[in-house]
Amino acid sequence: MAVLVPLGKRKEDFRESLTTIRLTHRADLDGRSGLRVAGARFLVISTTTDQGQSAGSVFQSGDGERFRIASASTPASAEEAAAQFGAGAIRLAGVPQ
Repeated sequence: MAVLVPLGKRKEDFRESLTTIRLTHRADLDGRSGLRVAGARFLVISTTTDQGQSAGSVFQSGDGERFRIASASTPASAEEAAAQFGAGAIRLAGVPQ
């Protein structure tokens, strides 16, 4: 513990607080037939308050913020989805196990 405590203190600046948000799937706004996670190597996620139709699957929080999520099987298709979502899109790569 004497070694771990100082290490934890050095990492405090890198930690972010976590927030839990309850989301509702908005099938009426989906630009796809649904979110397919099975076989996906990449997820592309962005947030928006845009009220129109969207590329990807749309989930909405109680305060109106919308989370757009698209799955992709290749880096190229992940980049294509990110381009559709705009500059704020986050690309996550999964490690198959």
